[in-house]
Amino acid sequence: MAMQCAICGKEFERLTKVDIEGSVANVCLSCVKFGNTVEVTEEQLYKKVKKDAVQFSRPVMKKEYEK
Repeated sequence: MAMQCAICGKEFERLTKVDIEGSVANVCLSCVKFGNTVEVTEEQLYKKVKKDAVQFSRPVMKKEYEK
């Protein structure tokens, strides 16, 4: 899923959060120089992963694979 850079407007697969004069924006690697990179804490990252996690059921093994 492509996302749009807040500064140049080009579409990229991955953007970086930066603080530009007090505002946080998602920008491409070429536009990172216009601000300071915002660090994402492990707790924030974990919450994002937990929120987006998909529940999968356990795989069912066929009898020929069982020992």
